[in-house]
Amino acid sequence: MSKTKLYDLYIGLIPNVITGFVFYIPEKGIPSGFIDEFEELKMYNFFNKVFIFDKYKGPIHYENESKLTGSMSLPVNLDKNMFNLVEIKETVTDREMEFLLNKYSKFLEALVFFSKWMHNNFEGIFANKNKLKIAFKSQLENYTLHQKTLNTTFYSPERRIPKVSIGAKSIVDDIFPDFTRSFSKEKISDFINPSQSNVASLDLKTGLSNSRTVSKKPLINLKDAEKKLLQVYFGINKNI
Repeated sequence: MSKTKLYDLYIGLIPNVITGFVFYIPEKGIPSGFIDEFEELKMYNFFNKVFIFDKYKGPIHYENESKLTGSMSLPVNLDKNMFNLVEIKETVTDREMEFLLNKYSKFLEALVFFSKWMHNNFEGIFANKNKLKIAFKSQLENYTLHQKTLNTTFYSPERRIPKVSIGAKSIVDDIFPDFTRSFSKEKISDFINPSQSNVASLDLKTGLSNSRTVSKKPLINLKDAEKKLLQVYFGINKNI
């Protein structure tokens, strides 16, 4: 099997892992001066808000806890991936399957790592949000169970899936690029770019303000915004 084809199989697994993923970007704990340095991020209103990955819309903001039912799709999607992996195993070589499992396990380990962090730090950011708290706990349990199922299905007791080390460099170099390739650019850019809004423009001749609808231009391009989000959300040094 060609390298491109194997990579396509791997990328095809990611939407099922990430659809229904609940997350937030904490403002508390970010190094002093970081927000001021990247003031462009303030206009996007990302911080201390809960988002969930929708299958069709990408990351969307959840203002109402009752809408968190979308997270219920996660265990079903993870089960689908187990069936997909079993079927893939019948069409690739052992070496190709091992490579695919290692890539998939690394991506999954990152989600477990961040799900655990969000669950453990939830109380310090959100108060009296019991449904949200349950959602983050359930998410962590689902990913952890998926890890165990992956282990017992494809590895013998003597040879378990190698422990994956998740670091800032691996997130930038491997995990985030794979994630963005699994979703359309439109979904990611809709999340990052500001929407249209009413602003007042000044007529230089009369000095009067004319209210009209214009499209805000992002202060930073999509690539820079993605990188800065990584730096904020994952605590990655800006020089990486």
